[in-house]
Amino acid sequence: MKEEEIKETHNHDHNHDFAHEHNHTHEHSASCSTDFQKTSKLDRLLILLLSIFFAVVFLRPFVSFQSLMRGYSYTELGEPKNAIKHLERSIKLDKKNEQAWSLLAYNLNKLGRTNESIKAYKTALILNPKDSQAAIEYAIILFFKKDYRDAIEVLSNHLPESSEVVSGWLLLARCYEKSGQTEKAIDIYLRIYKKIDPGNQVAKAKLESYNAL
Repeated sequence: MKEEEIKETHNHDHNHDFAHEHNHTHEHSASCSTDFQKTSKLDRLLILLLSIFFAVVFLRPFVSFQSLMRGYSYTELGEPKNAIKHLERSIKLDKKNEQAWSLLAYNLNKLGRTNESIKAYKTALILNPKDSQAAIEYAIILFFKKDYRDAIEVLSNHLPESSEVVSGWLLLARCYEKSGQTEKAIDIYLRIYKKIDPGNQVAKAKLESYNAL
């Protein structure tokens, strides 16, 4: 074989090998690029889902509180329907929000939805047994339903010995009177007059009517 033919054959083989290697490298790069894009999409989706999760977890209490405050504002404005809408939203976001349950019960009662109101008061007092205002409001509903024994139980379990809730203690005494438990009513009036709200005129008048002073 001539020297020129040998060189041509050698160059052809070399070019063929280079082209093959170049194509292989290109295919490999393209494959890596596709895998990277797939991975990037999965990463972006994961980041998005995590962002949504943490936003829901951390924003729920804030949105619940915001709805509670709107419900409170509508309660103060005497708009129970609007108050209920926001309070129910607050509770949906935070089922342990005792303030929302208490305000919801109050507004439901304003609309005459008594049974729903009672359920809401029960929940509020389970969540916060020290909510004496809710206890008094709940007991008033029971009093007018002539359910004196349940009213007595509610007030006995949730009233602190404080002049700030003297109306609740007077209601408790009245419930004892209505249920025919006069001696217990007198004991409560004495407790009010001497300890809870010393000199209370309503308790004094009642005790005098019973000749208990």
